[in-house]
Amino acid sequence: MTNINCQSLSAHATDIETDTVIPRSDYLVLTETWMRDTCEPHPIKNYECISRKNNRTNSDTNAAGGVAIYRRLSSISTGKVIDVAVTDTARVIKTCGDLCLAEVTCFTADTTFKFVLGAVYIHPGSSVQDIGMLLHQALLPYVHNSQYVPPFLQVDPNMPILLCGDFNQNVKSDDKFLKFIKDTFNLDCVSDMSKSTTLKEQPLT
Repeated sequence: MTNINCQSLSAHATDIETDTVIPRSDYLVLTETWMRDTCEPHPIKNYECISRKNNRTNSDTNAAGGVAIYRRLSSISTGKVIDVAVTDTARVIKTCGDLCLAEVTCFTADTTFKFVLGAVYIHPGSSVQDIGMLLHQALLPYVHNSQYVPPFLQVDPNMPILLCGDFNQNVKSDDKFLKFIKDTFNLDCVSDMSKSTTLKEQPLT
């Protein structure tokens, strides 16, 4: 699995296809695709787009941002889109970033297991509070702690979740946020803040 900030997928799809390492990945988790939801997903050789989102699709001038998950066609795993319903009922949070999810099923000789794979891009300047609200709305079906679940909502608290992307915020420095994602979704932040995910800064060998 490879997580890349591609800063326009249409401009860098060839870089991905011709790299000697990236095309070995079963899944590509892409941020800053700059793809509008109203257009066909940009093709990547030997991959299929299984999930994507850009909350700036309807902007006349700026479609920056956008996330997508691509699956390698030869992968023995399967991936299907999970619809994410993000609203602005309580707060204006759709403008803070993009998030898309896919349910991945992996097959081995001994067992089959599933997990939720997510691509996240947070626009610079977004508050930690809005990031938390975005994650809460998107991941509500997988709330780990029952005290956060309405009695009428069916959830899968044991589903593993892997979120990849760019938060553009040092969330590791916010203890309240870390406690929130741990208590609510049993998520730990394992990012190395010193390493970039931007494609142009990756060594392409």
